[in-house]
Amino acid sequence: NGWIRCRISDLGDVRGGRQRSPHFIGGVNRPYLRVANVLDGWIDTSDILQMPFTDEEYQVYRLQEGDVLLNEGQSLELLGRSAVYRGDPPNCCFQNTLIRFRPNQDTTSDYANALFEYLRAKGYFAATAVRTTSIAHLGTGRFLKISIACPENAAERLAIGSTVAQWNRALADLDRLIAAKRRFKRGLMQELLTGTRRFKKFEDKLWHEWRLGDLFDERVEVGHDGLPLLSITADRGVIPRDELDRRDTSNADKS
Repeated sequence: NGWIRCRISDLGDVRGGRQRSPHFIGGVNRPYLRVANVLDGWIDTSDILQMPFTDEEYQVYRLQEGDVLLNEGQSLELLGRSAVYRGDPPNCCFQNTLIRFRPNQDTTSDYANALFEYLRAKGYFAATAVRTTSIAHLGTGRFLKISIACPENAAERLAIGSTVAQWNRALADLDRLIAAKRRFKRGLMQELLTGTRRFKKFEDKLWHEWRLGDLFDERVEVGHDGLPLLSITADRGVIPRDELDRRDTSNADKS
């Protein structure tokens, strides 16, 4: 009760970005966002490019705080990845590899972004996309026509969006805490494994140099064809090869 069937076009305004081309030489260089900047729920501002926009183009493609950006062209699993533009970097435009969604007065950015996350996870974007050999395209026209169920009451949309945003902030805080703990662990390992920091009860004990061959035995076993192939990764340790991203082309050692 209280929910209706609507299209994306009923919730806000949608526009594709400006193409990057050597033929566009008029205007002045201005910063713009592209697929590489729009990650899963946040915008990476560490590598912002510029290209010329005329004053007229700037008014059309300039981002406003609260605009939601989606990846228009991507691999199928990343198609429609979205994030809310919060005003950084300022006076910024966007490229045609992105779709800009600007919520109307009855829709909030947080609700729209949560909705797009859901649609991507449920495969709506992948089902709508036009696919080429290596990339899929969402397309503004197809995106506008996606039919969804949503609360008719704007206050309920606001409540949903704010709740999801609150959890996103909590997860972001947790990610920062984990990153800080990892940095501390690396520093502690550096000190402990080099003798810079000692435990009090071992301070009078001498350290000795050893060859690795004196500490470990090398073992080779054959004839276990039924065992799974393992991969050595930098961040996850030794894991089954099947758990790696299929697009991984690294030369990680396998055994």
